[in-house]
Amino acid sequence: MITRSEAAIPQILAWRALKTLSKHFELGYLYEILAENKIRISQPELKRYIVGTVLPPQLKAVHIIQALRSENVFAQVVQNKLKIDENGVVNVAELAYDEDVLTVAMAEAYLSFFRSVDVVLTAAVNGIPLASLLAWVLDAKLAVARRERESQSIKYLSAQIFQTDPPSIVHIYLPANHIPKNSRVLIADDLLRSGRTLKALLNIVRDADAYTVGVFAIVSLSNAWRSLLGEEVKSRVLLNIQQ
Repeated sequence: MITRSEAAIPQILAWRALKTLSKHFELGYLYEILAENKIRISQPELKRYIVGTVLPPQLKAVHIIQALRSENVFAQVVQNKLKIDENGVVNVAELAYDEDVLTVAMAEAYLSFFRSVDVVLTAAVNGIPLASLLAWVLDAKLAVARRERESQSIKYLSAQIFQTDPPSIVHIYLPANHIPKNSRVLIADDLLRSGRTLKALLNIVRDADAYTVGVFAIVSLSNAWRSLLGEEVKSRVLLNIQQ
């Protein structure tokens, strides 16, 4: 049974998604998307949803989010915000803190992982905004692996990351009680490329005797990381860029 508080999540997400998308697309285009997906709505009603004076009913809100996702407009929002400099470097740090990008990320995560996640895990620093919001949307616990131990009296799970520039080994640490045994974990990150950080987080989940049920990212720059995932692990990326 959906509780009243759970019903409010898609209502808020639909409002935020429509408000965000109205900055990137004409109102008529959004109306056409909803109409093509057989969502009964008038243009004045759509305007009220965008402004937030009225929130759509829970089930209608879910259908609105699903319709918007089906037309790939979430990826287009990220594409619109994307900047690549003359050296081919993607402005991932800016995307990780962008309100529009985080809004569509929440909408996508809700459709993909609602009621299937107990913990959202990320590595500091740029993944924290995304992971924090996904934890709220999914009603899950937030866990952040850091490069330092905060206390010598706390038991930590740890993993190492090999960095190439310059060549070095970095360790990340997570208090062991932040991932309960047998919990379902969603790994969230702003960027997926080589998979080195992802591998470390996967090892932390394994050492916690928990299960990685999914991986979520804003941008993927290669497919190298996919080989780290088993068939049972669902992955969602807002925008794939092959460099």
